[in-house]
Order: sequence, then structure tokens, then C-alpha cells
Amino acid sequence: MIPEKQIENLIKNLVKFQQIGSEYLTSLLVEASKEVVKEEIKRELKEAFEKNETARRLLQRAVKDLIKSKALELRAVVLTLEALLEAGLTAIPEDVRKEMYKEIASYLYSRFKEMLEEGTK
Repeated sequence: MIPEKQIENLIKNLVKFQQIGSEYLTSLLVEASKEVVKEEIKRELKEAFEKNETARRLLQRAVKDLIKSKALELRAVVLTLEALLEAGLTAIPEDVRKEMYKEIASYLYSRFKEMLEEGTK
């Protein structure tokens, strides 16, 4: 005969397992519902833009502006890094600095070459 304490523990564990499974299923259903709603909103918006030429052109302009602003932001980051590099390199002895310039130039050349090759594929 199984001791009463073991039966109680078994029941408690089964209840915990059921709760965990139920929470997981609820979480999955909530996430799936969010995805369904998101897809429906996308469909509605697509349809609205297809019907409204003005809205579509405004959106296209906005997307171009966003891309341009991201490119400008990237350029600002690159310039900031260049300024930091320049400031850091001036603190290094000249012979070491010249060697580092060569290494940096070589690295940048190879990276740009790779990017250009990727862009022409």
C-alpha cells in the first residue's frame, strides 16, 4: 500500500504540472491571438494604401526620409568614431601611429572591397 504522504505529494505535483501546462497554453493562445490581430491590421493597412494614392505617396516619402535619417545617423556615428580614433592616435608615438594607420587603412580597404563585391552580386 502507498503511504498517504506520497499520494498527497503526487497529487500536489500533478496539480502543479496542470497549472504550468495551463499557463503555457494560455501564453501560447495570447501570443497567437496577437499575431492574428497584427496580420489583420497589416492586411487592412495594405488595402487602405492600395485604395488611397495620396496616402501611399506620403508613406513612400516617409520611408525614404526614415532611410535617409538612418544613413545620416550612421554617418554621424562613423565620424564620431573617426574623431575618437584620431584623438586616441595622437596620444601614441609617431612610429606606432604610422603602423596603426597602415593597418586600419588595410582593414577598411578590405571591408569596403567586400561590401562593394556583395553590392554588385
